[in-house]
Amino acid sequence: MESSFVYLDYAAATPLDERVYAAMLPYLTESYANPSALYERAEKSRHEIEKSRAKISRILQCNSRDVIFTSSGTEANNLALFGIAEHHRQSGASRTGHIITTKIEHSSVLEPARELERRGFAVTYLDVDAEGFVAVDDVAHAVRDDTMLVSIIYANNEIGIIQNIAEIGRVLSAYPKIVFHTDACQAANYLTLDMQELNVDAMTLNSSKIYGPKGVGALIIKDTISIAPRLFGGGQERGKRSGTENVAGIIGFAAALEMTQEIREEESARLSLLRDNAIHALLTKIPQSRLNGSAAVRLPNNINLSFEGVEGEALFVALHDKKIEVSAGSSCSEARPGPSHVIQALGVPEAWANSTLRVTLGRGTTEKDVQYLIEELPGIIEQIREDSPFV
Repeated sequence: MESSFVYLDYAAATPLDERVYAAMLPYLTESYANPSALYERAEKSRHEIEKSRAKISRILQCNSRDVIFTSSGTEANNLALFGIAEHHRQSGASRTGHIITTKIEHSSVLEPARELERRGFAVTYLDVDAEGFVAVDDVAHAVRDDTMLVSIIYANNEIGIIQNIAEIGRVLSAYPKIVFHTDACQAANYLTLDMQELNVDAMTLNSSKIYGPKGVGALIIKDTISIAPRLFGGGQERGKRSGTENVAGIIGFAAALEMTQEIREEESARLSLLRDNAIHALLTKIPQSRLNGSAAVRLPNNINLSFEGVEGEALFVALHDKKIEVSAGSSCSEARPGPSHVIQALGVPEAWANSTLRVTLGRGTTEKDVQYLIEELPGIIEQIREDSPFV
């Protein structure tokens, strides 16, 4: 049974909170009308969408008109990059422009950036230091006369390090023509999302990372900033994202975000203790092991470790055999072989980079779960090394 597994992959997906499901249920079974229609049940759906939009805007300290609902964090990131770039081109300011990002962004930022390069835009990919931090001065020095967008992830999805978004935003505020966007999908459970405090113009969120439903996300971008739509049709979301709204999903997303922010400080303290105990125990018990990312300035639920001379896929399979569900730090798919681009950006040697393990804790994680990982992982590593012809 699935319940017999120890789930330690909360950065990948979170279970739907029962209270969120309860809030969604009437709009899946009773009030299912298309919110663009004109009858009473449709009007009720529209009203609930706007209530959810207002709820999110209060948490983010922004205007409710800034909230654009999407199908995912990936779509929101794509809308941010392509929408801003295409509007820049259409405005006649320049047929191209300059974008600044980092080498450790989520693929839903990096791949759009690479596509925009193919279309003639210039992109600067900033280096990070050995702990994963981008230097604020490096951002400032990268700014050019034609820079139109800076996109820097708030908390990294692989190594959990937290960038100094507020300070970067303060520096960029000297350049009013530059839009500052941050991917906050992993940050929402544990960090402030106050856009004024963070000095950001645009932010991406993803419901499935915060115990809400899958298939819902949002790009929150100042209404004064024009973007070109990526989807065309009925003109929903004020023409910025056409498509019939996922009413139940939007209601669940807003409810999940509200609940998450209410408990974030308490949950951060609980998970930080479990995280630190696990990191200390595993680094102590396993020779030739290392922590990736900062030990201090990281998400409270994130543990990312590499082990010299251990093949990543074998490690993942062995843990699964012990009924422990985690993420292998390097992709084993044919489409993207080799170590993670994030781990490579840290300068981790290849002998270590190919054996990276991401463990992410969540609301359901107990001290017993973490202790089980601590008990099983050292023996697994030892056995893989003994069996390997390369060690």
